[in-house]
This record gives sequence, structure tokens and C-alpha cells, in this order.
Amino acid sequence: MIHLLDAANDTLKKVQNIADKSLDEMQVYLKQCKKDLKSHTDKCKHELNDHTANCIKAIDGHASKAVESTYEQSCKGMHDFVFTVSCLLIAPKAHFG
Repeated sequence: MIHLLDAANDTLKKVQNIADKSLDEMQVYLKQCKKDLKSHTDKCKHELNDHTANCIKAIDGHASKAVESTYEQSCKGMHDFVFTVSCLLIAPKAHFG
């Protein structure tokens, strides 16, 4: 009976060693997965920042073109208005009879 208990104890020690080794391997694998995930997350953040910067530049470019276009139209409208007022001031009787 003692021999059976000793054999069972030896088997349990072997199983414990295998379980400890497996646990160590899983911890190493988990640590590597965390490193890989952090690296991938950093890469995604960098790509997102770059894409955001490009979008902001594009939006700013479109907005500035719209402002320039509106400014040019305003200038043309103002020029026409000034010209009309100037003509009225120079020859008011010609327009009002």
C-alpha cells in the first residue's frame, strides 16, 4: 500500500511539474500577445493621427478656396457698386432726368 501511495505521489509531482511548465509557457505567450497588441495599437494611433491631419488639411484647403471665391465675388460686387455710384455722382441729371 505504501508503494502505491509513493507511486501516486510521484505521479502527482510529475503532473504538477507539467502544469507549472504549461502555466509558464502561457504566461510568456500572454506577455508576447500584450506586447504585440500594444505595438499594433500604437501603429493604429499613428495612422489615425496622420489620416486626421490629412483630412484637416483637405478641409482647410476647401474652406480657404470657398473664402477666396466669396471674397473675389464680394470684391467684384463692390467694384460694380462703386462704379455705379461714381457714375451717379458724376452725371446725376443723366439718370434722374
